[in-house]
Amino acid sequence: SSAIPDPVVDVLAVLQLQKEPEGVRKTPGFCPQKRAGSRMDTAFRISRRAQISAPTWQLFPGQFPADFSVMALLKAKPGRPVFLLSLYDRHGVQQLGIELGRSPRFLYRDQSGRPAPEDYPVFRGANLTDGRWHRLALSVKKKQVTLFLDCKKEATVALPRGNSPVLDIKGITVFGARILDEGVFEVESSPPPLPPALVGLSLSSPPPPPPPLRETSRVHPPNLQDFQLGLNPRHSCWNG
Repeated sequence: SSAIPDPVVDVLAVLQLQKEPEGVRKTPGFCPQKRAGSRMDTAFRISRRAQISAPTWQLFPGQFPADFSVMALLKAKPGRPVFLLSLYDRHGVQQLGIELGRSPRFLYRDQSGRPAPEDYPVFRGANLTDGRWHRLALSVKKKQVTLFLDCKKEATVALPRGNSPVLDIKGITVFGARILDEGVFEVESSPPPLPPALVGLSLSSPPPPPPPLRETSRVHPPNLQDFQLGLNPRHSCWNG
């Protein structure tokens, strides 16, 4: 029988942040104190110079799941909002985005253009740009999206998408930025496979219970604030 694919996608591993490309470096993480029998906790610091992108099919070779969760351990410098993750279709239209700020915003656009921008879910008062470490989880199921912050349920907000939503995987995924009209960044297809790793940002399908294409696109580097992502969201610190 064929093996069942791992439902968790380690985004940082696929994007090869462990190789510390320009604008990315390792730094002490959420739990810098070494615990008995464990390694020192580290994180990636993403600066404004970083340009991190890959074809979406490399992360989701079959299809992007209709219901999914995003989990991250992160710290953003105080200031204006910054995009954690953005997915674009083959025409450069944004399909999904996670905007961190004083009131995080979840951008989503299915194949029918739903929901309208004015209906994007906003989690008011859940400040993620306060300079502190936060454990973030977003769970998308049917026509709702739920935010868990630091292991506590913040809110469930309506996501008025279609009944059978589809996201195009023939575009690109941009990390730490969104596509604007500045700079050019080319994404090459078919990099060598990476070993599995537990890293600070992961997407899973279906969502857990609560608590060869060459793309050329214009990409704006992370233009707001540096932020850090901790390694391994399933570290003991996640539940500590």
